Amino acid sequence: PETRVRLGALALDADTRTGRIAVLAGRFRLAVAKFLGATDWQVETPTAVAGVRGTVLWGDTQLDAICALEGHVEVRTRKGFAVAEVGPGTCVRDMAKEKVDPFQPTAEQLAAYLKEVTVE
Repeated sequence: PETRVRLGALALDADTRTGRIAVLAGRFRLAVAKFLGATDWQVETPTAVAGVRGTVLWGDTQLDAICALEGHVEVRTRKGFAVAEVGPGTCVRDMAKEKVDPFQPTAEQLAAYLKEVTVE
């Protein structure tokens, strides 16, 4: 209920799918389907930018964390000083400190995080 999102751009055509989403505050789960052409999605938080190309990711602006649930996500700090390739089941945090430190929530923590952002 505390999440605020702004859709910056959305373009779907025969060859490409492009999207820009800003998560201003809160928690999110985003599934970007793989596409035969080019898929280029970007998710911005107050501290990071994640490049998404056919994957599922989760993030929380309060925890300052982004996790790849499936596929790979490139995460960089807003100023671009630190970059990480985040693979399935792995996370990074502390982007506000210009870091992309590894972060591994427990299975129980991840289930609780996902329950908060999943509509059943």
